[in-house]
Amino acid sequence: MSDLLKDHEDEIEQIKVEQASMMNELMSAQVADDASAVEESLVSTLSSVLPYHIMMSFQRGINPQPDDYSSTITPANTLKLINGIFPIFDKIVQRYSLLYKVESASEVYLVAGGITETSEKTAQEMSQFTAQILNCAKELQALAAQFNFSPFAGTHPVKLRFGIHSGPTCAGLVGTKVCKYGLFGDGINTATRVCGKSEPGKIQVTTEVIAALGEDDKFEFEERGDVEIKVKYVFFLFLFMPNQRNRGKGS
Repeated sequence: MSDLLKDHEDEIEQIKVEQASMMNELMSAQVADDASAVEESLVSTLSSVLPYHIMMSFQRGINPQPDDYSSTITPANTLKLINGIFPIFDKIVQRYSLLYKVESASEVYLVAGGITETSEKTAQEMSQFTAQILNCAKELQALAAQFNFSPFAGTHPVKLRFGIHSGPTCAGLVGTKVCKYGLFGDGINTATRVCGKSEPGKIQVTTEVIAALGEDDKFEFEERGDVEIKVKYVFFLFLFMPNQRNRGKGS
């Protein structure tokens, strides 16, 4: 047996060397995969809190410098602009019996449908709420497109963002001395993010809005695709040509 091992000693040593080399390669690959996973996770986390151009600077190894954004509209004129257009919005919303203006805070104007005594809604009621809020959004958009912003913004273009979502939420009074009726929950959070990710001058809705419409086919939608919101993805569509009947829904 000893003689047999001696005869194959060189082969055994070669096998040991090859096994050690394979283990080193496997360990190096594992370390590389772990490093790649850590880097991917870091990029994903930073991209949710940093602007795109700042992320690109980091990836190029460039230290981002402070940005100076000059504004052509003074804070006083911004306030005048908001105070000029929001009361007109109020009058439009009041014409829609199933809608309720929740609040206007800063530059945000929040309207909700389905704020009734009962939380349970039939499919027909959901369709009615949704149709009214889509029609209202179109009317507000048309008003904004015709509104003369020049006394407040000069030649600076002003376009509004519209975002609509249908989902569960919680509503009620907050406070005792100075009461405020507010909406809370994932539904209102998603609607806020949809509005923030909307393109200027567009009415942007989620697929939940399409589902809530049911059989109502007076609206057409144009697919936008996936849009990142923090670390989640929501499928968005643009609303257009709401007055066209029997045209179906876009895919």
